[in-house]
Amino acid sequence: MYLKLFSINTFKKVSLERVMSFENSSVPLSLFTDDGMMSTTKKSDVMGKLEDFVSNDQILHKISSVESILFDGMAVIQMLLPTQSPLKLTYFDMASSFWKHIVDKSDGSPCIHVVFDNYFIEGSIKSQTRERRGEQLTPSNAPSHLQPNMTVTDWKKCLTSCSSKREITHLYTKHIALHAMDIVKPGKVVIVSGGFTNTQSDT
Repeated sequence: MYLKLFSINTFKKVSLERVMSFENSSVPLSLFTDDGMMSTTKKSDVMGKLEDFVSNDQILHKISSVESILFDGMAVIQMLLPTQSPLKLTYFDMASSFWKHIVDKSDGSPCIHVVFDNYFIEGSIKSQTRERRGEQLTPSNAPSHLQPNMTVTDWKKCLTSCSSKREITHLYTKHIALHAMDIVKPGKVVIVSGGFTNTQSDT
């Protein structure tokens, strides 16, 4: 690439320092590794960088009203552990607990957004990290074909399987679609993103 730049430079007469300032790579090295894999980082580090752009007088310590609230659906799933004996708890119970938590925490807001991660995007940072670790998308001992009336046998294994987590997000999204009248108060709007596959529709 540099040879081409040098040959062009014989006509353009751009300074050599300017020519050499460009990276000799097909991808920006600040975002990708030498082999083309996306670089990873800690989310907490990114948050710290964003906070550096905000001065103290721009921080809102108290908000009188909120028009909408955004939830990381998978973060809530990871946080809400089973509260009953596994032999008695069903995936319907887990879905009900999930949406009760969402609705209770968004009291006073007319609009609720719930976003689920997509764990099957080829080339994503998540898939690349699992590939480097040698993890399987669907471990042989992970629960599969989840149904609302099924008993939760091993919640930890569900959360370590990409396939099981995808089924959980589908099940939870379908749960709110079928039982919205009983869960959501009148006047509230619930928008779910990433709960279904591309061939299905979110609520």
